[in-house]
Amino acid sequence: MRLALLFALAPFPALAQTFPLPAACEGIVTVQQADCTVTSYFDCAGENPEHLRFVSHGATGLIAAGVLTRAWQWLEQDWPTGRETLVPGAADPIDQVAVLANGEDTFDFEMDSAEFGRTRYRGHDRLTGASVKVGGVEMLEATFGIEASQNDTVTMSAEGTEYYIPAFGILASGTARFDYPDQGSFETDATPRAFAAPGEDGHMSIIPQFGCGG
Repeated sequence: MRLALLFALAPFPALAQTFPLPAACEGIVTVQQADCTVTSYFDCAGENPEHLRFVSHGATGLIAAGVLTRAWQWLEQDWPTGRETLVPGAADPIDQVAVLANGEDTFDFEMDSAEFGRTRYRGHDRLTGASVKVGGVEMLEATFGIEASQNDTVTMSAEGTEYYIPAFGILASGTARFDYPDQGSFETDATPRAFAAPGEDGHMSIIPQFGCGG
């Protein structure tokens, strides 16, 4: 399934409330976030069992889609403006298994894009030892730092919090500060506010519930 095709199909019909899973795919969990975003994770029979997919929707519709390994290495990322794919032979892939086992992990890999060019991402993830619960779901708090560069020139850096969620095998964003040399800085808060597992109300919803104003 070419992820960019999702954007060709979006927005879905006005009455649609849930993401139409492709045939042979099953939902894992839907996460309602503080920044007027809802993200659903799913996997598909016949694909690599170590991979999973996600779709993120905002107030105006689909804003991102992608493929990850279950260790959380980015493989494909699609936005309305372009697409990135992992360059084979990553020096140090993202590994959330290592974070959970050892408390921290580093990463160093490249993504290639016809629209954006080749970008190198380097950084770290580190558990803080703290945990919180949202709707009874335990979230292990971590901090992260990441730097993006092209042709040895830094194009973006960020640091903040994130959450490992063992019950669903996912990593969720928290608060972050992004710095762009040519655009300044901004802060975000995508902290999970609610979860919906298969069979629960809100599973595969495309309607964000928090932080949308009005």
